[in-house]
Amino acid sequence: MKIRIAGINSSFSDWPGRPCVVVFTQGCNLRCPWCQNVYTVDPSGGREVETDFLLHEILKFLPLIDSVMLSGGEPLLQVDACKELVSMCKAKGLRVGVETNGTLPAALKKILSLLDFLAIDVKAPLSDEALYRKVTGGGFDGITRNVKLSLELASRSGVEWEARLTLVPTLTASEGIVERWAEDLRGIAENLCLLQFRNVTTLDPSFQNLESPSREFMIRMVNEIHGFKRISMYTREGGFEEIRNV
Repeated sequence: MKIRIAGINSSFSDWPGRPCVVVFTQGCNLRCPWCQNVYTVDPSGGREVETDFLLHEILKFLPLIDSVMLSGGEPLLQVDACKELVSMCKAKGLRVGVETNGTLPAALKKILSLLDFLAIDVKAPLSDEALYRKVTGGGFDGITRNVKLSLELASRSGVEWEARLTLVPTLTASEGIVERWAEDLRGIAENLCLLQFRNVTTLDPSFQNLESPSREFMIRMVNEIHGFKRISMYTREGGFEEIRNV
């Protein structure tokens, strides 16, 4: 089966605590102005390869990695190809995870039981549809409803998963937004992760003029969140850090 990808790379930052190969799938259904994987957005970009060729490329990273993360772009736009690739990787003894924006619950349902890890980017408070659409570059009607359905699927699945929020200046990097975001996830998610916005490359070039939140600011935001099992964060300065594990 064919799959369109933007690239493949090793990573110590996409799967907490695990060295992994990240497969960046091509194409996204959102247009977040602060997006840092700009080259993955256009569905006609990248290159089309066979899944068995991609598996061959992944295996070249052994024994330096033990896991594969499907990212993007939005991998669930190509869920059938991703599902085939996941099965092939697991047959080789690799653990497999997916990073998704959560807007495609029907696709997530197809692949969820095969996964070892899932990260859902919950890009703003779910109770604020207008802000959610602003953060995602317009989004679409009912976007928060779709994300909620994906979260419910994840919470019932038994798969290890976490909800992630990128702290973007002018959009989500404020104490009030973070508190509302966490409150909307209470009772659904057990594990949360805050990510540091990076201004090197962004879909909207004006966001490159914004400063990344400091590690100290990130820690302060984490410490405002209560009532969850595990809270972690990722910064350029410290990598993935588990700030609190109850």
